[in-house]
Amino acid sequence: YIRDVQVSGFVAPVAGEKAITKEDLIVPSDAQYTVKKIEWLNHTDGHKLCPEGFTFEPGYKYYADILLQSKDGNKYRFIHGRAGYGEELKTLAIYDSDKKNVLDPDYDYISDRDEGKLGNLSTMDFDPLLRITFDANGGSGSMSSVLTEYGTSYTLPKSSFTAPQGKEFDKWDLGTPDTKVTLKDSITLKAVWKDAGPKDSPYPAAKVSPENPIPLASIEAAVPTRKNDKDLKCSTFSLLQAKGSPKGNNAIKLKWQPVEGAEGYIIYGNKCGKKNHYEKLKTTAKTSFKQKKLKKGTYYKYIVVAFKGDQALAASKTIHVATTGGKVGNNTGVRLNKTKATIKRKKSTKVKATLLKSNLPVKKHRVVAFESSDYRIATVTQKGKIRGVRKGTCYIYAYAQNGTCTKIKVKVKK
Repeated sequence: YIRDVQVSGFVAPVAGEKAITKEDLIVPSDAQYTVKKIEWLNHTDGHKLCPEGFTFEPGYKYYADILLQSKDGNKYRFIHGRAGYGEELKTLAIYDSDKKNVLDPDYDYISDRDEGKLGNLSTMDFDPLLRITFDANGGSGSMSSVLTEYGTSYTLPKSSFTAPQGKEFDKWDLGTPDTKVTLKDSITLKAVWKDAGPKDSPYPAAKVSPENPIPLASIEAAVPTRKNDKDLKCSTFSLLQAKGSPKGNNAIKLKWQPVEGAEGYIIYGNKCGKKNHYEKLKTTAKTSFKQKKLKKGTYYKYIVVAFKGDQALAASKTIHVATTGGKVGNNTGVRLNKTKATIKRKKSTKVKATLLKSNLPVKKHRVVAFESSDYRIATVTQKGKIRGVRKGTCYIYAYAQNGTCTKIKVKVKK
């Protein structure tokens, strides 16, 4: 007998795309029936039969008749009800060719002695979905298309494309990310790029970031052979905000912020000192890492690299952390003499940072450092001089050698 009639390969209609045909449908290999044909009808136009090869129009409702033929020659019609995008279809209604002799609603199969009868389940109309695709417009990478319903509000997403050299993402051709738009047709959103920042920026386009990635291989080749404990030239603090802290005499834990678009993170490390070259310790999708079996009272150095595929999206500043149980310690915080500042464009102000420490002395691997979260709005020197570039708001970070930090909110006026 025929039990649990199923058809797969059927997906929800999408505006602007051609309707599926019987060749797109698949039935189980042991099924007692085959797909004879599929007919699409335009419910909005009074159940009008759609021509072959038609495309779905937004704002119209459709339904499909799928004609199944049993292997013994008896015909049954399967009328599809909405099952959800990409889901396998199960019996919703089966009719004989004359649409007579409805089975009991709880009787969900057709047996040999019930030839020509059908399951009495209700059908539903299709309201074609709209497809949103994305165009890099000179950039690189890809973004998966999105399906949404006709006439609903859609929030424009952030871009995960890689910007062209010297450029950064500005907006979509329909508006900036987080803008809500009401769609009545399938569309392609085109990325709009702008220059990556002022020419006098202290963080030029060569800095690695999600908007300006560099080959991961260049970092993987450079880090293990470094002959000093200084920061990588491509490193930034604000993207990862990597921080290390001792966990007893023999362990150190690293934490960092997730980087947009990153698939994973590589941790390099070793004992501090020019003779101790970096080793690759771990590749992880998490935003923390704990290294055990270390020597007590000893400084260790680390670099964290965020990556996607074969591209590096961010590299941390070098982190210097000492385990406990010895004669040296770590900075416990950074104190600023200001918590916020307002300056005019092309004007400046200065902030002073004080390192806090435990009772033990801290061996200096690097002085307190400063970095702007958005150099297009405000820049900062390593002496804490903040200069307004253009109207907007950003943060200035002051961080210690172990990654502990504090920040000041800077508002730049015209």
